[in-house]
Amino acid sequence: VLFWNLETTMSTKETTTESILKRQLFGGSLEYEPPQKKIKPNRSSKNEDNHEDNHEDEAAWVDSEDEELTIDVHKNRKLRHLRAEFDETQLNATEYIKRQRKHYQASLPCDWTKKDSDDDNNDDDDKQSEAHTGGDANKLQMHQRSLRMTKSSNVLIENGNIEFSVIGNINSKTKHSSIVTVCEFSSNGKVLMTAGLDKTLCLYSMDGSKRNDLIKRVFINDLPVRCARFTCDAQQIIISGRRFFMYHLDLLRFQLNRINKVIGRDERSWEMFECSPNNLYIVFVGVRGSLVVVSQKTKKPVKTISISDAIVSLKFDRRDPDSLYILTQNATVYVYDMNSFRCKRKVMFDGVVKATCFDIHSALNVLAIGCSSGVLSVYHYKFDGESRNKIANQTLLMDDNNNNGDEDVAGAPTTTGTPSTGTSGNEQPIYTMDNLVTCVHGVQFNHDGQLLLYWSKAKKQAIRLVHVQTGKVYSNWPKDRGLNFVHKATFSPNSGYLAIGNDLGYVKLIRLHFYGAL
Repeated sequence: VLFWNLETTMSTKETTTESILKRQLFGGSLEYEPPQKKIKPNRSSKNEDNHEDNHEDEAAWVDSEDEELTIDVHKNRKLRHLRAEFDETQLNATEYIKRQRKHYQASLPCDWTKKDSDDDNNDDDDKQSEAHTGGDANKLQMHQRSLRMTKSSNVLIENGNIEFSVIGNINSKTKHSSIVTVCEFSSNGKVLMTAGLDKTLCLYSMDGSKRNDLIKRVFINDLPVRCARFTCDAQQIIISGRRFFMYHLDLLRFQLNRINKVIGRDERSWEMFECSPNNLYIVFVGVRGSLVVVSQKTKKPVKTISISDAIVSLKFDRRDPDSLYILTQNATVYVYDMNSFRCKRKVMFDGVVKATCFDIHSALNVLAIGCSSGVLSVYHYKFDGESRNKIANQTLLMDDNNNNGDEDVAGAPTTTGTPSTGTSGNEQPIYTMDNLVTCVHGVQFNHDGQLLLYWSKAKKQAIRLVHVQTGKVYSNWPKDRGLNFVHKATFSPNSGYLAIGNDLGYVKLIRLHFYGAL
């Protein structure tokens, strides 16, 4: 170190004497000017920025053994989602890391690992997103817009492929030892309720992450649970089955109370019921086409409604809590006023062999009916001119946004929905879906009416997701063969999650990326 210091001081002295001699010989001031340091070029220039951006894309370190290491993605069921083709069995380590990183980033609403671009780049990205171009910027822009989405928004979901990610089984550690008969979210979406024939009812916390903790697990010794519903205020859960008694669970105190018998009724089964959105009534399906209206406060019968046909399902309209919709086997829908307990409308629908389930969406004035032949039909249930034009206008808007909206997607399960016509005086469907070949056991619209889910428990993976405005089935879902026989499925209140219960006792959570909230 001393030798290096001496050498540097001698070199600096030589440079100073040489500079003085040069000034004396060639002119100039004799004042000493220290040698100027070399100024490094500014890294903020555009060329340097481009050079650095090129280097940022390159990996800082590459393991040469990654190309030789192979990973089997066929035998391990948890890695089968990484396959690009069905016949693909092995991947090298480099490709495996890339696909795992891509799968993880797809499960996030936005990628925090990427740096924010400049204002000019943001303006360009906004213009590109308005022009509906592809790329990561467009996907991020779609996620940001979905957070501000309202019911009257013109932001529509695409009808080609749906972006989703499989979170996994929410009850992997506490699965039911029977089929899942109940799968329902609370009104705010923060609690998921599951139940089965194993006499257990479970409540899970939905915090928006992959960790969904078990809040409470209730074992009912003498009641295999067939049906359970949250009340509208989310303070009670009504539980019933094929017994003459039922239970209600107080969520504020976590107390389970038994209702021995409904006074004046001799029914031996209360396995089908619905709670009114105004917290006034619980409507049970009785025998021989009767409906028993029970007060939610006193748990005593208030009124009995008789219908001259077998009842298969009933629904309340959350936007009109005084209306009760009742579906019979011959595809007739009765609309009852819960204030006067009188039928204010009766509508017969054509194209249904034997009705099994239905769902309504009052904002779009549509109704979907599933039948025993596996066909799902979509109708208008209000028959004024304004309501008939709502879906037609949204369909035209969707076709304008998607230039290839009318083209069939390769690999679709079956053909898309087709308009139906008939000669009878009954109401005709807008279109019908024949993607399932077994009886339809459940159907549900999501909160904004853009998606329609229906399923059958008679065949494995018999569940489909439909784009309502165009009547097309999404071809890229379901791909998970672990769904098995689907018995229950439901959307979260804001369609951020999809919960599916099967015959193995598992409830699988699926994240829909288009919707930001729970």
